[in-house]
Amino acid sequence: MNEPECKSDKVQRALADVEQAGADVHRAADALEVAEEKLDRAEHALEDAEKHEPFKVPVLYNGLEREVEAKPDELVKKLLADAIAAFPSVTNAHTLSLFTKDGRELDDNQTVREAKVEPCETLLLRPGAVKGGA
Repeated sequence: MNEPECKSDKVQRALADVEQAGADVHRAADALEVAEEKLDRAEHALEDAEKHEPFKVPVLYNGLEREVEAKPDELVKKLLADAIAAFPSVTNAHTLSLFTKDGRELDDNQTVREAKVEPCETLLLRPGAVKGGA
C-alpha cells in the first residue's frame, strides 16, 4: 500500500467511528428521554398518592401522645373528633382545638390539606381561643 491509501483507510475508519458515535449518542438521547418521561410519570403518581393517602399524626394531650389518622381531604373537625376519641380522659371536649407546635390553631372548617398538616407533624390538643359554651 502506498501512503495516500493508508491515510484514506484511516480517515474512512475515523469517519465510520464518528458515525457510530453519533448513532450511539442518538440512542442514548432517546433512552434518556424515555427515562425522563418515566420519572416524570412516577413523580406525578407519587404526588397524587400523597394528596389522598391517609397518614398518621402524633397528638399530645396533657403529656400523653396518641397517633391519629389524618386524611388530606377530610375536615380538621373530623381530625379533632378522632383526636378527642383517642384520649378517654378528655374533659370539656367542646372547648378543645388542635394546634401546631408553633401555636397556630387549626381551623375546624378547613381540610387537613388546607390546614397544611404534614405527616408525622405533632399536634397539640388543648382549649381553643374562641371555643366554649355548653
